Amino acid sequence: MINFFCKLIFFISILASSTISGKEDISQINKLYQNQILDYETYIDTLNSFNIDTKSKDFKNLLDLFIKKSISFETFNKGIINIHNKSKNTDKKYLTKKFSLDECKGNSQICNEYKKVRNSESFLEEEIKIPISELSCKTVKNHLSDLVDNSNYENDFSTRFVGDYIKFDGNNGFIYEAKFQIYLTQHGMNVLLSLFINGNLGDETKNCNNFKFNKALFMFRGNVLAEIKIKEV
Repeated sequence: MINFFCKLIFFISILASSTISGKEDISQINKLYQNQILDYETYIDTLNSFNIDTKSKDFKNLLDLFIKKSISFETFNKGIINIHNKSKNTDKKYLTKKFSLDECKGNSQICNEYKKVRNSESFLEEEIKIPISELSCKTVKNHLSDLVDNSNYENDFSTRFVGDYIKFDGNNGFIYEAKFQIYLTQHGMNVLLSLFINGNLGDETKNCNNFKFNKALFMFRGNVLAEIKIKEV
């Protein structure tokens, strides 16, 4: 029991230490394992805390050779450090998507104003980049919500951004709405114009990696004034 708690304390201290991150620390852990201070399970857990893939073929082969005493401790230690360095230098794989508001058809004034939106840090114009290892429908949903929170539309003398939100339904669909106050010459007054973008989170069996935006509509009092195509860049 005392031995178990000693190992547990050691393992927790490894995780908590902010200084343990280099090859010297890994060498020390390997040495402790060689001297049987650490048992196999604690040793593996400790290496995992360094993001060393102990389930990889390279690691298993290296450890097997060391246990059989086919290689020296120096060779084994160097191999573990190389595996660690390899994992640090490997870039994360990302799901990257970029959408763009494309052709605008309808009210000419609306379409001209929409060009200003395209040059803003708007909801749709941001690149969506999610690590493959973290990809899930929930992650996609959270990412889209973050884009709404960070959206920043430009204002000028004719158009003023009022606010935006995103709403998800129970069928993996969603609707984004951004409201703008704009002076419409045909009405001779300022009106509250809505930009609606609808889309779908995609297939849950694919972790929603096929999510998409369908179309964008500028609406006023329930009437569609302009429709904009959305394309994936």
